Amino acid sequence: MKTSRLFIAIAACAAAVACQEEVEDRTADPVEMTFDATIESPGAGLELGWSTGDAISVYDGKKVNEFIAQGSGSSTSFAGIANKKAEQFVAINPYTDKERYLGAVETQIPSVQAAVKNGVDASASIAAAYVRNEGSKVLNFKNMLAYLKVSVNQPDEQIVKIQVSSTKGEVLAGYVNVGLFEEPVIAGSTTKATSTSVAVTGEDLDGTYYIAVMPQVLEGGYEITITDAEDSRWSEVVSAPVEFKRNEITDLGTISGKTLDPAVNPNPTTVVKNVILKASFQEGEFNMVDDGGFEYWPRTTWALPGGAEVSLYDKPISGKNTIKIDVSKNGGWWPMFNVVAIRAGLEYTYETTVNSNTPHTYTYVQRYRPDVRSELGGPAYYKDWSLVEFLDQPNHFVIDVPVASSVIADVGTGAWWDADRYCYFDDVKLYPKGYDKKSMDLKAIETKGQISNTTFDAISGMDRVVAWNTLDGDVNFVFSKPTIGGQSVDNAFATCLDGDITTGLAVNKYFKKNGSLITLKSPVAGVSSIVPDAVFTYNGKTYMHYYAETAPGYWRDDAAYIMNIVASGFAISEDNGKTWTLPSHNKMWTPINTANYAPYFPNSYNYFAQASFVQKDGVIYMIGCLPGRFRATGGTLGWKERERGYYCAKCDLTKDFTNPDNWQYWNGLTWVNTQDEILVDATLTANDWSEMQLVWNPKFKRWMMIYRSEQMAGLVYRDSDVIEGPWSGVKLLTKDEELGKCFAPSVLKVDDNGDIWFIASQVE
Repeated sequence: MKTSRLFIAIAACAAAVACQEEVEDRTADPVEMTFDATIESPGAGLELGWSTGDAISVYDGKKVNEFIAQGSGSSTSFAGIANKKAEQFVAINPYTDKERYLGAVETQIPSVQAAVKNGVDASASIAAAYVRNEGSKVLNFKNMLAYLKVSVNQPDEQIVKIQVSSTKGEVLAGYVNVGLFEEPVIAGSTTKATSTSVAVTGEDLDGTYYIAVMPQVLEGGYEITITDAEDSRWSEVVSAPVEFKRNEITDLGTISGKTLDPAVNPNPTTVVKNVILKASFQEGEFNMVDDGGFEYWPRTTWALPGGAEVSLYDKPISGKNTIKIDVSKNGGWWPMFNVVAIRAGLEYTYETTVNSNTPHTYTYVQRYRPDVRSELGGPAYYKDWSLVEFLDQPNHFVIDVPVASSVIADVGTGAWWDADRYCYFDDVKLYPKGYDKKSMDLKAIETKGQISNTTFDAISGMDRVVAWNTLDGDVNFVFSKPTIGGQSVDNAFATCLDGDITTGLAVNKYFKKNGSLITLKSPVAGVSSIVPDAVFTYNGKTYMHYYAETAPGYWRDDAAYIMNIVASGFAISEDNGKTWTLPSHNKMWTPINTANYAPYFPNSYNYFAQASFVQKDGVIYMIGCLPGRFRATGGTLGWKERERGYYCAKCDLTKDFTNPDNWQYWNGLTWVNTQDEILVDATLTANDWSEMQLVWNPKFKRWMMIYRSEQMAGLVYRDSDVIEGPWSGVKLLTKDEELGKCFAPSVLKVDDNGDIWFIASQVE
């Protein structure tokens, strides 16, 4: 069978059913109901059936209903509740809660199935049934799959996996659509993950096993592989075309007396969606304003919430680029602003250079107290109408910004409307008064390659990678949402036995148990996936910070990425990341009880939903942020998004830092003992945020945070001499048009020159 024909058949049947349902839209009348059920089997020693308590899905034209097996065997009865007025009933085995779409139901053929001696994994026995509601309540299930029979006789090896793969890319497992009609049909999904390989796994495979696969013709044949507990393997390619027929068994023969070899791929592949980078730096001037020289306009987070024309001036005042504001066309007051996170109790100096042909030009810094929202105003310190002392020539101005309890400020520049008037601004700077420490400027960013894959397990579909230096000198990886060797999981772990990022990194081995990838399961009810975002070692153990999602993230129209995170916390490993346990206290960073973020973050207000860590001088420091990736777009956003950034916490390393109760939190004014005391706008930075990496650079004696900025369209960084700030403005590190869309940096090394070596994940 060809998948394309099957899909056409599903669509045609869907149209017929849809038309019929439009004519007869019967009002639902749910009642208790019992169906007798049978299931066809392929025979030849493999009989399919049910056990008491197994569940099937029954569709009654209104909803999907769960029916429970009342007995065991190839025929039994199922009890549940359904619409007695339904014209017809269709059913799927095993149970799925997916609704019908275009007349079909989405379900899965597991790409990794449990090995059952002389049998098949019950979760892989997809069958469908149809009956009209004309008195008969018998569901005669038709088996939808083909079965492969494999016998293993390797008494000297502990075989943990048998895998069959198509050689020309035909789909054997993964998401499928099953049509619910008198003659059920099955087709591979065109929108969700499918697999060209399928496997059975167990502790010690010896005997005969059956593998459930998509029925079809494999034009180029197949490859069969067995793997032992040490990941050594034997494989063979059968190149002749073969047909796996529905409800029939294809005997692939007996594997006996084979020699297994270590799994070292002589033709390494590449781990997708990552790049290894080296960033080098030099001393520079400190400035808290993002791109105050406008060198990357319009990438900057400056914004003009009005109708004046803004452009780059072709005769720069001092730098490469100068901003020109043409205020002659639309009238009004045209402020530009850049939101800055400042330190309470400090006096600041604000500088800018202005050239204008109107005296109605102004510039200002407006500080907001912790108890005053920005839309309600706050104390402003500015030069106004008399600012331009000499028209049409550069004027340099210095403004003192007095001490206040503020933690947020707007930096503004602009002019009042006059006919044929314009003004120019350049070299906008804000820094603590008397501050003389040097900042860090990027000298060069170099691409050092990608992570190679020396295993035979191809990896695809990965979301992101986090890497860390292990206690024994290797580099380990955790991949989020990958498909590895045909197995799709929330997360998977691997190791590089040559742990030197400067010479390149390779996946030498995936961590497995009985042939299946080891993965961290969710400790939170209702969570759909667990995403690790930081891993580090301390005192002989490995710690992983992760967040729990209730649903996949999604991009909003304004380029904000929304994450459905309900909690974040730690897992602990005592074997260098092979296996993980949860802390006994089972406490996590959970949503804060405040309405200050709605409606922007409907599922979580956790300040440390995403986090990064650095150990220094007996203290572990954490920076975190609200879930997702957000950018500042000026006047189009309210203060809830415009003033958000990164939050800070610390814990003495003598305490259990996996427990949130042992941390202190920076609230913008001082260190406090609970998250609830953090001021809403007490961020270390402002304007945008995403998955970040905190770094201490001993060469420059500067803290750094590296993260993706949607506004700047690349990776950016900020730096500070103390963790509480003030932090520098955003500085561009990578550009999307040069290195692809990089995010979630993972730093492995800061060398003696202050160069930073790291891995960045990439969006396809």
